[in-house]
Amino acid sequence: MNLRNLSFKTASPTRLSRCRLACVISVLAMTFCVRPPSTFAGDLDSAKRQLEKVKVDVDSSSWDSVEGDIKSTEEFLDGLPEAERAPVQKELDALKTKAMSGLKENKSKFILETSKRDLDSAADDLASSPARAGERIDKAIAKLTGDDAKKYVDADAVKKLLARATSLQTMVANKSSGMKLDFAAPIVKELDEAMAASPYKGITTNEDMDQVTQRLNSLISRVRGAIDGLPATEPRVKAINDKLVAYQKQIASAEGGAMASQAAENLSKQWKGEQEYFAGWELEKKSPTWDQYLHEQSETMSSLQMPKTVELLTRMNQWFDESGIKPIAEQYKDDKSVKATLAEAHKAVDTAAAKMHAAFSLLLDGAEKVETPKDSTERNKPNYLADRADKWLKGTPYHDQDVARAKKLADKWSAAMANDAAAQQATLEKLTANAIADWPGIAGALKAEEGFTPDKLDQFKGKIIHLKGNNRLGWDYMTGAYQFAREINGMPIAGKFDAKVAAAVEASKKQTGQELPDEGWDLFAVVEGPGKIKERKEETGKVKIDGQEVGTVTAERNQSIACAVVRIFALHVGPVAVGSSSPSMTPVAVSAVIGESGSNSTAAAPAVTPVVAGAVNVSEGSSSFKKLEHFAELILCLAAAALVMMKSRPAEAGQPNIAGSSAASLVSNDNIALAGLGIAVLGVLWLLAKLVVGDLLPALSLTVAGIYIASDWLLARNILPQSLANTLQPLGVPIAAATAVFGVLHLFLSHWVLF
Repeated sequence: MNLRNLSFKTASPTRLSRCRLACVISVLAMTFCVRPPSTFAGDLDSAKRQLEKVKVDVDSSSWDSVEGDIKSTEEFLDGLPEAERAPVQKELDALKTKAMSGLKENKSKFILETSKRDLDSAADDLASSPARAGERIDKAIAKLTGDDAKKYVDADAVKKLLARATSLQTMVANKSSGMKLDFAAPIVKELDEAMAASPYKGITTNEDMDQVTQRLNSLISRVRGAIDGLPATEPRVKAINDKLVAYQKQIASAEGGAMASQAAENLSKQWKGEQEYFAGWELEKKSPTWDQYLHEQSETMSSLQMPKTVELLTRMNQWFDESGIKPIAEQYKDDKSVKATLAEAHKAVDTAAAKMHAAFSLLLDGAEKVETPKDSTERNKPNYLADRADKWLKGTPYHDQDVARAKKLADKWSAAMANDAAAQQATLEKLTANAIADWPGIAGALKAEEGFTPDKLDQFKGKIIHLKGNNRLGWDYMTGAYQFAREINGMPIAGKFDAKVAAAVEASKKQTGQELPDEGWDLFAVVEGPGKIKERKEETGKVKIDGQEVGTVTAERNQSIACAVVRIFALHVGPVAVGSSSPSMTPVAVSAVIGESGSNSTAAAPAVTPVVAGAVNVSEGSSSFKKLEHFAELILCLAAAALVMMKSRPAEAGQPNIAGSSAASLVSNDNIALAGLGIAVLGVLWLLAKLVVGDLLPALSLTVAGIYIASDWLLARNILPQSLANTLQPLGVPIAAATAVFGVLHLFLSHWVLF
C-alpha cells in the first residue's frame, strides 16, 4: 500500500479532527512500515570472529580455552538461516576434530602427572605426618575417579595409580592406629587405676557422687576420643572398647545404688515439706448445704468449708508430675523406701478426694431439688462446681462423674431459662401489641395543657402536661429517685411514677423479664415543682509533667442541677399502657397490658383489665368536684349577666332610673353595687388564679360585668373615670350576652385554654 495515495476528507476540520487524522496515519504507518520482530536469532559476524579464536587456540595448543571458544561460536550460530550458518559450521566441525585430539592428550597428561605427584608427596609424608599423607592420597583419588579422567585418561593408567593409592591408604591407616593407640595407653592406665580403687566407696552425698562420676566419665570420653576413627575390628581397639563398656556398667551400678538411697531420702523430705501446707486437713469434716452455698459469700465457702483439703488436692495434683518427683517414681519404683513414701501420698489424696466427692454430692443433691433460679449468679453455680471438680478431683475416680453431674444440672437450668426467655419474648410481643391498641383509649380520656417547658414551671404548676420522647435516665442523668428524665429546651424534666403506674411497670417486668425500653415514651404527668437531678458529664483534662503537656484524661463528673419535677400518672412505653384519671392521682384503670392470669409461668402478677377508648370510668372524687366548680362559675356568670341586663335597660330605652320602680331601686341599691364590685374582684382573682391565659374569656367577661354593675357607685366616688363610664353605659347588652355565653362555654369547653 502506498501511503502517499491515502487521503481523508472532512467537511470542516478542527484541531481535534486533525489530531485524530494524525493518529490514524501513525497507526497505518506502524502497521505497514514497521518490520515485525524477526523469528531468527544469532549473529553471523560474531560467530566468524569467535571461529577465528578457535583457530588460534588449535594452532597454539591453547587447550584450556578452546572448549569455551567452541561453545561461544556455536551459540552465535544458533538461530541463523541455514544458508548463512552452514559454511561457518562446516569449518567449526573440522576444527573441533583437531581440538578434541589435542584436548584429550592435554587433559590426560595433566591428570596423570598431578595424581602421581600427589601420591609421591603422600609417600614422603607417611612417616612424619600420616594425616597429611592421607589428605594427599584422597586428593589423587578424587582426580583419578572424576569425569575428566573417565573421558580423557587411559583406563589402565588410572587403574595402576588407584592401586598405588589404595596401598598407601593402608600404610597410612596402620601408621595412624599405632600413634593413636600409643596416645590412648596412658589414659587407659589412669582409668584402670581409678576403677580398681572402688571410687564410690564411702560416698554419702549427691555432690560427692556426682564428682566421682564426672571424673570417671571424663576419662572414658578421653579414651574414646584418642581412638576415634580406628577400625572397631582391630584387636587392640576392640579390647579397649570392651573395657570401656564394662567400666560404664560398673559406674551405673554403683551410682544407681547410691542414687536410689539418695532419691528415697529426697522424696521423703519433699513429701513432708508438702504436708506442712495442708496440715490439719483431716479435721475438716463438715461441708455446706446448697442453701448455705448460695447465700454465704466467703473464701471459706468457695472451698466448700474445706480449704486445707482443697489445698492438698490442688498441690498434690501438681506434685506427682513435678520434674523432681516423677522421674524418681519411675526410675526407683521398686525401691522399698520410695514405694512407701508414694503410697502414703496417694492414700492422702484418695481420702481427700473421697471427702470432696461427698461434699459435691451433698450440694448437687440440694441443687437438683430446687426450681430453676431466676438470678443468673445462682444459675451459674453448677458451672462453677463443675470447674472446681475438674481442678480438685483431677486424676481421681470421682472426677468424671462429679463434673458430668454438675454440667448436666447447669445445662438443664440453661434450657429452662431458654424456654422461659422464649415465653417471655412471646409475652413481650403480645403485651406490646395490646399496649399499642389500648393507649389511644387511655390518652383520649385525659386533658393536658399545651406548651409546657421547664422555664414555665410556675405557670404550669399543678397542671397536666403531655410529653413524648426518649428516657435519658441512666444516660444523661443518674437514676436516683426518678424513673424518667429528659431535656426540653436545654432544661431537664424529671418524672416519678405514681403508685398505679409503678405497679403496672413492675408487673410488666416480671412477665417479660425485661426493663422498659429507653425509646418511645408517651406520658401524662402533673407538674409538681422544682427539684434537683444529678447530671452525668464527661470532662477532658490535660495531663502535664513539669509543665509540659503529655496527654489527656477523660473522667465522668456528676453534679446536681435544677430540674422540673412531674408525677407520671399515665404512661405508654413498650409493653406498658397505664392511666390514672387526674392530677390528684385517683386511679382510673390500668393497662400494663398484662395477659390473662396464669398465662405466664414466670410472673405471679395479677391480671388487670385493659382500658380501651371510651371505657374510662372517671372516679367520683376530683372529677365531680371539677364539674361542680365549673357549674358554680356558670351560675355566677349568669347572675352577673342578669344584673347587667337590668342595669342597662333604662339607659337603652332613654328613660331615667326612677327611684320608685322596682328595677330602678334594685340597680341603684348600694348593696347591688357592692355585689357588682365583688363580682369584679372575683373576676380579677379568677384571672390571676389561671395566670390570665387560662379561662381568660369567662373570667374577663365576669370582671367587666362587675365593673358595669358597680359603675354608678364607682363613679360617685371618683374611682371610675367619667369617660370610661360613658363608654361602658351603652354596652350593657353585649356585656351581659358575652358573660352568659362564655359561662356556658366554660362549662363544656373547660379543657380549652381560653375557656
